[in-house]
Amino acid sequence: MKNLEVIYQNGQLILAQNKNQIHLVPGKKYYINGDDDAFLEHGYMEEKNNIRNEKEMLAYINTQYGNFTCERILQAGTKLYFRIGLGRKTLEDKTNEYLFDAILLEDLYIRSQQGTTWRLCECICKTGEYRDNKLPFTHTITGNSLSNLFSNVVTHYFSYKRATTCNAFNTFALAPEVGNVNLNWIKRKDTVFIENIRNDVVRHFNEKMN
Repeated sequence: MKNLEVIYQNGQLILAQNKNQIHLVPGKKYYINGDDDAFLEHGYMEEKNNIRNEKEMLAYINTQYGNFTCERILQAGTKLYFRIGLGRKTLEDKTNEYLFDAILLEDLYIRSQQGTTWRLCECICKTGEYRDNKLPFTHTITGNSLSNLFSNVVTHYFSYKRATTCNAFNTFALAPEVGNVNLNWIKRKDTVFIENIRNDVVRHFNEKMN
């Protein structure tokens, strides 16, 4: 059995003697010893988010995007679902695609300056219950937008296995009115994504303007 003196820095275990990074074998058991004050109950980079209620979020949107037309498309508490497919599958992965759910902690708005291109506004959100039980561990991940949440989930679970970017409009789907939530469902053509809601908003906006 090896005994190594290591330093934890920038998310990596580094050998104290030569500063080389330690590469661990997935699934193996390790014993960690350290001073009493070397262990935290929560991640040291976790942010404390101040969740805005309906009125506070509307005030924030009006202040932040005063020159934009803004429309609320989903309310806080709405549950969404998103799939992550891996471009690079390793031996520790049981599959190359995973299904997560996300919960909006604030109202979700879209914005546009000219009424043509509509973009999502910031919205604090978090992952909910993991859907398909193919991960060896699960943690609650938060983000300050849906795109940021997607990026954080990829970084946390699938670092270096795929890009961290996504188009949130066609990545996050609403729950079906009937049927089960699973990977087959989210890949169907009739699944309702945020993109569909945006299209409805744009259509109503154009009708109002004309």
